Amino acid sequence: MDVSSGFDRSAIAWLQHYSKHRFTGELQVRAVADATAQWSLFFCLGRLIWATGGCHPHRRISRIWRRHHLDKAFLGEFLLGDRSEVERYTLLADLLARRYLTQVQVQAIASDALQEVLLTSCKPTSMGNLSFKKIPMGR
Repeated sequence: MDVSSGFDRSAIAWLQHYSKHRFTGELQVRAVADATAQWSLFFCLGRLIWATGGCHPHRRISRIWRRHHLDKAFLGEFLLGDRSEVERYTLLADLLARRYLTQVQVQAIASDALQEVLLTSCKPTSMGNLSFKKIPMGR
């Protein structure tokens, strides 16, 4: 039986392509009064799964890593160079696939990152209004 017979084949191809890339959408949030204050929220099939940005993203990840007592060797690899956020999230997935991290650890890292970014971006400050830009990851 062909499972895909009831579905649009282009939609199936799109889902297969983006399931490999982990993200299907991004929402960029910026402070109108402060151009350096910006955050990105990443989605996969409508679910919020990763968030970045703020003043000190490397410090946030280091804090989260220490909070969960994870191997510092992987933290160095995670923060190395100018990795994109897609690459950082993919590295988490790869560490999970190679069994260096458990599902619970990856979920805790992602959850902590989401909480910190969301709380920071919503904190009332002198930044003033926020602007939002939806960035679809293709179709």
